[in-house]
Amino acid sequence: MVRKQHSPPSGLVRGDYSVSVAQLASFLRDAARHHARRAVECPHDADEFVLLDAAISVGTAVELIAKALIATVHPALLVKPSPRDTVHGILRLTEGRGLAGRGPYDFKTLDAAVAVELAKTLDVGPGMSVANALNVRNAAAHFGVAIQADFSVAVGEMTAYVDASLTKLNVSRNEFWQLATDAAQQALLLRRTRDRERVEALVDAARARYEAGIGNLPDDEAREKVIEQLVEGSHPGTDDSTEVECPGCGTDLQVGIEFEWDVGRDRGGWDAIPLGPALHDLDCPVCGLVLSQSEMEHAGLPVADMLGYVDENY
Repeated sequence: MVRKQHSPPSGLVRGDYSVSVAQLASFLRDAARHHARRAVECPHDADEFVLLDAAISVGTAVELIAKALIATVHPALLVKPSPRDTVHGILRLTEGRGLAGRGPYDFKTLDAAVAVELAKTLDVGPGMSVANALNVRNAAAHFGVAIQADFSVAVGEMTAYVDASLTKLNVSRNEFWQLATDAAQQALLLRRTRDRERVEALVDAARARYEAGIGNLPDDEAREKVIEQLVEGSHPGTDDSTEVECPGCGTDLQVGIEFEWDVGRDRGGWDAIPLGPALHDLDCPVCGLVLSQSEMEHAGLPVADMLGYVDENY
């Protein structure tokens, strides 16, 4: 009896479902949706192993979304460079075939953290941290550990990352989350609340440092002189800046404004494409408070007004 030889699949297979490699981005996006929904729908009083599954999913969703974003640029970018895997992986993800004698998925793709960073570098992925989501996934997958408090933070992080990626993947929020839309919205709201509380703690700590140090100087004139010297030595180093009062100590500071550009095709050639102004970090030399643009918003600073002025030369 002669066994029938089955040729390896030329496309991407998930159970009875298969697509061509040309549909890699949507294939990865749909897998990410499964994991993202499982994570956001995990109840707070979940059984330990239900929580363990959801903890694995929270980081897996991030990884698959990042790889889907990279695939929109070019699938070959997903292959982890190595003497053994590079050629085989590139052939599999671009032409649907590989090297003779190798299994169809016998190659390595980018590690999750590398994929997230590459998606950001390629300007298709969000520039936000997902370290908590990936750490929670790794702890669950490699050590069987799942802590509810850490998982809850990771869910908010993952949901924000996914939400910021949907436009690039040509899918609406409702289409992606489907029946889990309300749960995803709740995760985002809880994340914003945590971020606001974290920023409030940073401001309180900066205020305490100021009051225990420079603000505690008995001589008003000496105190103002020290503050003036500190502020003069901390110019933002950008062509444009805007004045804002530090929420930690009340000092008037200059926060740099930088106009961001991208490069793209325009009328058959390459041209600079304006993306809009962005704020540098608020970095107070008096109380030591450092806030990013998003953290300034959580601190109640008028970020929209701060960005309202952009030099006419732009």
